[in-house]
Amino acid sequence: MSDAVAAGAIPPLFEVRGLRAGFAGRLVLAIDSLRIAEGGVTVLVGENGSGKTTLLRLLNGLLDPDEGSIRFRGLPFAGGARADGTVDGRAAVRAHSVMVHQLPLLVRGTVAQNVGYGLRIRGVARDAIADRVAGALEQVGLPGFAHRRATALSGGEMQRV
Repeated sequence: MSDAVAAGAIPPLFEVRGLRAGFAGRLVLAIDSLRIAEGGVTVLVGENGSGKTTLLRLLNGLLDPDEGSIRFRGLPFAGGARADGTVDGRAAVRAHSVMVHQLPLLVRGTVAQNVGYGLRIRGVARDAIADRVAGALEQVGLPGFAHRRATALSGGEMQRV
């Protein structure tokens, strides 16, 4: 952790306090305090069922904690747009990250349709989508995959899509 983050001058990427999460009445994750610095590498290690995926889902705003608080770059996860027009931490996380599951769910259709889906539902112009899809596929080592069927991909290719 950098000295500036440790001193509180720069908010950490994530800050968690008193976090508790469970399923069917069973506690699966309990974290009293956690700070993850921006720009670093953080590794989660633990046995199956130790809460690694649950923590990632909480940090990505895919699950709500039973107790505690989560902040992203100093913004609390509060539930959407705030009265002053700014977004909360959960919305900021969703705008800047994605959680890639071991077995990703792709929609029927082509690789390009899957990669461009988020842009399409946000109203981005078709030409811009095509350019951004091509650039994204190039970036993840899948140039020329745009017209392939998503159902014909290997597991690793599906994760990159």
